[in-house]
Amino acid sequence: MNPELFEAYKNTTYRVYSPIGEIAIRTGVMNPLLQELLLSNNAESWAFITACNPYSVMQDADVNTLLNTQLEDYLSGKRYVFFKGMGVGDDDSWEPEACEPNIVQPFCLLCSFLPS
Repeated sequence: MNPELFEAYKNTTYRVYSPIGEIAIRTGVMNPLLQELLLSNNAESWAFITACNPYSVMQDADVNTLLNTQLEDYLSGKRYVFFKGMGVGDDDSWEPEACEPNIVQPFCLLCSFLPS
């Protein structure tokens, strides 16, 4: 990964819409709410993932919607626990990739707990 892209990911707030409230995650910052969510789901690991804009190449909304719907179907089929969320970069040159809770929109990010 090139250094500029790495910095962009580091300088993003990843918001998760969970049953215990909205959780704002920043790389390298401990988050008590995230820890609580992990404990309440008996999860030891997690990932913030999206199918949008594969390989960090911008796609149009229809492509991103299709890709993320396929990812959500896959995660559901495997019985992963996941929540909708959004990633908002400090650099406003990219639109936030987002999903409002319980509403499918073009850009969706998912926080998924991986089986232990």
